[in-house]
Amino acid sequence: MPRFPLPLPLCLLFFVLPAPVVHANSCIGVVTAGSSLNFWRVVQKGALEAGAEYGYTILVRGPMEETNQNAQIDIVKSMLARGCVGIVIAPASVAVANYLNHSDMPVPVVYIDRDYGG
Repeated sequence: MPRFPLPLPLCLLFFVLPAPVVHANSCIGVVTAGSSLNFWRVVQKGALEAGAEYGYTILVRGPMEETNQNAQIDIVKSMLARGCVGIVIAPASVAVANYLNHSDMPVPVVYIDRDYGG
């Protein structure tokens, strides 16, 4: 499935505009590259506001350190297991991007903040 680096509000619109009705029980997973920087708290706030506006549950998770690529992959798997209808991610590394590009992702995946050639 193609991946596109887009600003977060545009990413969330990608998931909600095609839907003919609001899906109050559907979730969109937002995977940050880390959780210690204020930047990621701002991303989380914007994602939660957009989710509330469009009737989606937004799950925001990120590893403690931006270099923890295995944690990011585990977070994506967890979000898929919870039934998220899309993933918005700031991939921590090329390895995370490769995982997303080469696995059969059952939902759309959109990159934010960085692009590793997805």
